[in-house]
Parts: sequence; structure tokens; C-alpha cells
Amino acid sequence: MKYPSSSNSERIGIYTVGAQFERIGCIFREQAIVDCGIDAQIEAVEDENASGKLIALQIKSGASYFKEEKDDAFIYRGKLEHLSYWLEHSLSVLIILCDIDNEVCYWQTVIPQNVKYTQKQWKIIVPKAQRINSGMVTDLKRLVNKMPSYDNYTISSTSDKSIRGAKRYSASIILNKEHTQLEIIHVIKKVTPEIANCEYHRSNITKTLWRDQPAQIVWLYVYPSAEDERNCNHICQTEWFSEALDNDYLPYSNNGENIGSNVRIVWNDSYLAVSKFNSENTMTKGGFIETITKFSNQSLPLFDFSEKTLKNYDDKKIGFNELYDNFKDKFDEVNDIYLKGTELGLSPFECEELSNQYCGLMSCLHSIFIFFSGIGEKRGESNIIWNVRHFIDDYKQAKLKFEIEFKKVA
Repeated sequence: MKYPSSSNSERIGIYTVGAQFERIGCIFREQAIVDCGIDAQIEAVEDENASGKLIALQIKSGASYFKEEKDDAFIYRGKLEHLSYWLEHSLSVLIILCDIDNEVCYWQTVIPQNVKYTQKQWKIIVPKAQRINSGMVTDLKRLVNKMPSYDNYTISSTSDKSIRGAKRYSASIILNKEHTQLEIIHVIKKVTPEIANCEYHRSNITKTLWRDQPAQIVWLYVYPSAEDERNCNHICQTEWFSEALDNDYLPYSNNGENIGSNVRIVWNDSYLAVSKFNSENTMTKGGFIETITKFSNQSLPLFDFSEKTLKNYDDKKIGFNELYDNFKDKFDEVNDIYLKGTELGLSPFECEELSNQYCGLMSCLHSIFIFFSGIGEKRGESNIIWNVRHFIDDYKQAKLKFEIEFKKVA
């Protein structure tokens, strides 16, 4: 008995689509019984719990579905009877084109705005940029919750990375709302040329070299929130290299997906896991304030000890050997406070600058005593005394900055 190759393609397609949805954290369920135009359903998972929110899938596999294409999309044509069923379905419906040879799945939402009618049939544009991957998490949320779509973002920072042979910029983008995968790509395509034509220069040297010239290289890092930027947890990163760039100055490529106009994108598959970890390990404001107050207060008598001991040395009341032994006796106590006082969870977002100043304060205290831990044995007296004096001054400045930031948020 013959087994049609089309049936084989269909099975491979369903397995491929299922595996890719499972990989990004969805529950995939094939609908094998009474198939009326829906091949499977996926269920969104929220906080590791099945949400009960479903999306219907129509899966098309095999080379025949990729014959009609444009530069940035494939064209799917279907029968009117299927279209009516999908448009009237109680769930959001995705049409998925599965390239089983390359294990790439493209998708589009079946909604009236995406449908184009022909004389006898209808067609829908399936963007090549819309693939099943970690970048479509927001799309899934919007599909199950019917969220509206807006374009809203902020370029939070721009850095001039230019060298003699290439004008280069790096920029960070914060999304001010949840963006779909396609919306993120739209933002990237909009921002890349804007950054490429930037006239910010980090110095007069780069300004002289590159004034009034477009950049040859642009790197973008996209963050769903300001907290993600603080934690260096991007949803994707992109690169754009101008065709005019001299090959001698071509940097290493991220080898990402080409989304057009020489822009390559790499989606961060660990974004959700890192985001969850950060959320679970961020301290409450009350807990953070209480903890840093305790350790900063413990640092004060140790700092006072260091100042008084150094003054006794300066007044020739004690010699260097006695100073060394006195500091050495305190090192274990200082080191214990430093380690316990800096091995905290993440600070609340509103306390970010306070956290930075607190860490600087504790680091200065540790640096005063570090030369008496054994690493200073090969240093001479003058070098050790200079460093102690230097870090005592640094501690005083760090304490002032810490107190200013503390008053802002406490």
C-alpha cells in the first residue's frame, strides 16, 4: 500500500511546529480527531501554570506552500469556506507555514485586516520575520488577551564606538509597552538608520574623523523594560554593517537572522528564564534598606579605627609594624562584613543608584584593609601607607554620596 509523501510532510510539520512551541514554553496539543480546519491548539503558560488561554493553529507543510513569495514574505492562498470558519472561530487562529527541510516555521494571524480577497479565493501575507521563537512571546499574550497594538519605545542611550577605520554606534532601546515580534522588528528597522545618521561624537578626535558622515556599523540592544536594561537582559540584539564598510574593519558578526536592509537579529532564548530569576531574586524596598543600613553601620567603627590608627602613625605614636599588625587583626572582620554585605539579592529598581553607592562604600572599606591580608607583604611601607590614605579619602567621599542617595529613597 502506498503512503502519500504529502501525509509524511504533514506529520513532520506537526511534530516540528509542536516542538518549537514547546521550546518557548507553550503546551502543544494536536487535534487529530474531527479536523475541520484546525490542526492543533497551543495553551499559554503563565508563571509555570497552564493558563487555560488557547490559540488555534492551521499548519501547512512542504515545499508547495513556499512557491509564491516576495522579498520579505510568503503568500498563502486558501478557500473561502476555510476562511469563514477561521474568522468566526472562538479562538485566535494562526496559519503556520512549516519549512520541514530547514525546520523553520512562519506564522500569521487570520484576522480581517490581514486578508486580501481575490476573484475566486483569498490570500494572506506571511512575513518571513514572523517565526516561532522566543521573540513571539508578546504576540501570544496579545492573541490570547486581545491586547491593542501601539508603537512606543525610547532610545535610552547611544554610545560612540568609532575607530579610525569605521564610524560605529551602539544604542539601547527600551520598549515602553509589550511589542510583538513584528513590532520589535519594525522598531529596529526604524531606529537603525536614525542611529546611523547620528552626529554625537565622544571626542574631538572622532568628530574630526567622522563629522557629517553616516555610520558604517550600528549595534542595537532591545529591552522590554528599564529593569531589563539595568540587569543587561535584552530580548534581542541586532547588527547593521554598511556595504561601504572596508573589510579590514569588519567586526565579528552575530550570524543572526537577516530581517532585511543588512540588519541581522539574534533573539535571546534565555530572556524569560533570566527575567524570572531576576524577579524572584529582587529584594523588597524595606528589606533592602534594612540590610544596607545594618552593614553600612557596621562599617563605621572599622573606618574610625583605620583613621585613628593612621593618625597615630602620622603622629609617630606607633611604628609601621604596629600599624600593620593592628590592621591585620581587623582584616577578617572587615572581609566578613564586605562579603555578607555585598552578596545580596538584586536591589529594587528605584534603589539602583543607592545600591551603586552602597557597593562603592563597602568596596572602599575593604580596600583600606586589603593590603593587610597577605597580598601587601611584598609592598613597601610607603606604598601601603599611600594606599591606606588614598582609600580612606575615597571612603569619605563614598559615604557622602551614599548618604545623599539614601535620603532620596529612604
